[in-house]
Amino acid sequence: MSDPTWLQTNWGYVLLAIVLGVIALWLIAILTAFVFSSIFRSSLKKLSDALNLLLTQRRDSMIAIIKILVKHNVVVPQEDVKSINKLERVDNFQALSKDERDEKILTFIHGSHNILNLAELHEEVKNDEEYQLALNLFNDVEASYRQKVSAYNSKILGFNYWIKIPTTGFIFKIIKWTEKDLVV
Repeated sequence: MSDPTWLQTNWGYVLLAIVLGVIALWLIAILTAFVFSSIFRSSLKKLSDALNLLLTQRRDSMIAIIKILVKHNVVVPQEDVKSINKLERVDNFQALSKDERDEKILTFIHGSHNILNLAELHEEVKNDEEYQLALNLFNDVEASYRQKVSAYNSKILGFNYWIKIPTTGFIFKIIKWTEKDLVV
């Protein structure tokens, strides 16, 4: 069988192999975390840029609908116009605080619903071909926005899961990553 004196004479090598193995495992874990974080940052940046563009398109398409209402002499409440303008152009919407971002988006949603309901109350607006095109564009942008929000929030939920696991969470704390907020 095995010679017990081998372990007694080579225990230093065994200990060194164990220490080197543990160090190698930590290096692999850190390298994996850095690769994961760079891939995550890249995909999150792409989704964030798409969301920023879609938010601008949401606002622009609703402003086009407001102009059509005004063309038909429909009085649009200023409160609703102000709520639409809350989505002013922002380079990085996700850089805003969660409360500020959510307030802007939810206010926009409320105002846009009011404006669309107002348009539906007027037959001449509903039958206007320009309105139909603007409404289709708005609905397409809304669908794209919902799809991107779903993808963005899915990535955030996955990241927030991994940041809570002790081993990977420790590594993410080293590179100063914290939990991220979901987008409305």
